[in-house]
Amino acid sequence: MSSKIMVVDDEKHIVELARLYLVREGYEVEGVGDGSQAVARFGQLKPDLVILDIMLPGADDYLTKPFHPQELVARAKALLRRARSEPDQPKLVRAGKLEVDIERHQVRHGSERVQLRPKEFDLLALLARHPGRVFQRGELLDLVWGYDFPGYTRTVDVHVQQVREKLAAANITDPSIQTVWGVGYRLELAGS
Repeated sequence: MSSKIMVVDDEKHIVELARLYLVREGYEVEGVGDGSQAVARFGQLKPDLVILDIMLPGADDYLTKPFHPQELVARAKALLRRARSEPDQPKLVRAGKLEVDIERHQVRHGSERVQLRPKEFDLLALLARHPGRVFQRGELLDLVWGYDFPGYTRTVDVHVQQVREKLAAANITDPSIQTVWGVGYRLELAGS
């Protein structure tokens, strides 16, 4: 069964463009022109994903206009995939002495608490769930940011650097995020 997507935008050409690309990918798509129409149709349609103009409330991701339709499709796929896979995730992840509390959105190393921004936290949580596994930049972009679109992998590098700096500021050297040159990153535990 295909996923249902509602596209909400007051610009009809945006709705039609998004609808065209999403339908071509096999999604069931309904377009509406404003928030009140969306609210009225939401209960009836029960969409799996709502794509809406930034002037309307609520968002898990953000894409500026003008946007590339293929990027919109890639992000929609990733958000739907993430929504299906999240319930099975553990609530507390341990990697060596590092503890990542998913429910409280906290990172601890012993008694030391590490303050991370939301995407930094998500990146570290993913790496901590799979210590030793090498993730390609595009894979991290897809799993953490919800899209895999060429040209955005620099975002991953910047966030990895920020997480490394925050771990170093807290004197945390185990585990560490290692670069696998030409491939991506992995979380490495001492002695492994």
